[in-house]
Amino acid sequence: MPKLLFVVSSLDLTAPYSATPAWWQLLKALYEVGADVLATPYQGASIESLWWRALPNPVKGYGDVFKWLRDAAGKMRRGGAVNTGQSGESGADRLQRSLAQKLILPRWKGFMDKHLSAHPDINAVIFLTIPLNHVTGLATYIRQKYHKPVFYYDGDVPASLPEFAGFSTGFKIYQGADLGEYDAFISNSQGGCELLTKMGADVTLVGPSTLVPHWFTSMGVSVSHDLRGALADAEVVMLLRIQHERQAAGLFPSLGEYTSTYGLNKTRASWLNPKAIIMHPGPINRGVEIDSDLADSSRSVILDQVTNGI
Repeated sequence: MPKLLFVVSSLDLTAPYSATPAWWQLLKALYEVGADVLATPYQGASIESLWWRALPNPVKGYGDVFKWLRDAAGKMRRGGAVNTGQSGESGADRLQRSLAQKLILPRWKGFMDKHLSAHPDINAVIFLTIPLNHVTGLATYIRQKYHKPVFYYDGDVPASLPEFAGFSTGFKIYQGADLGEYDAFISNSQGGCELLTKMGADVTLVGPSTLVPHWFTSMGVSVSHDLRGALADAEVVMLLRIQHERQAAGLFPSLGEYTSTYGLNKTRASWLNPKAIIMHPGPINRGVEIDSDLADSSRSVILDQVTNGI
């Protein structure tokens, strides 16, 4: 069973950010499918529950000060959402980011040292919509020192992106961040994927040229027809269902030929990065895009993924 460490934007339902209720649902669902969940908030108090073990927030004091400053700034602004694409990053924004890097980042590194040493069996660290630009370098630190994969899930796309509006405070989380330091970057909105890839998330689409034409690169992703090379570099492999009902289009000669070239089987799984995980949004054509033993293997997170609608 996977053991997962979450750093969540907030766990306090009495003073939630927009995605806080969704994080409760996600953590509860992971517990119900057998995951051992440890969770700590980036902002506010650490909330214990039946579904996760709460760890203390190492930056609660600093977080309370930052929240007070953001709320005060919000009261000084007129109107609702702020178009961050037009307003850019102000001097106050840069100062806040600089202070966070100096004051908050070292505490998070200390937190990770303490808990990843105490729980060496943690399989992955997942950040849920915390300010990326406050913790630039933290994912790299975890990966290099503890060899754990680090994932980021933005539950506020597109509002959180620099090109969109966001919140009345104009709070910005991407300026100065490095998306490329994460093993995988998960968005709650497909419409935000192109912008996320432009900011550093690395996505490669693999398949026959009839299904994965070169023009897909215009969406900001890489295209490859070399499955072995793509698998060797990947840290997350997301398989997609082959839709039998569309075979009238003749995109490849037969399911058998597709499977013989691109289906994930035991031999091809040996080409994977040892720490890579396997995903599939479902439903699965077992024996076509993936063999059953791999879909049910310990490196598969498909059940968790489908349970949580990802």
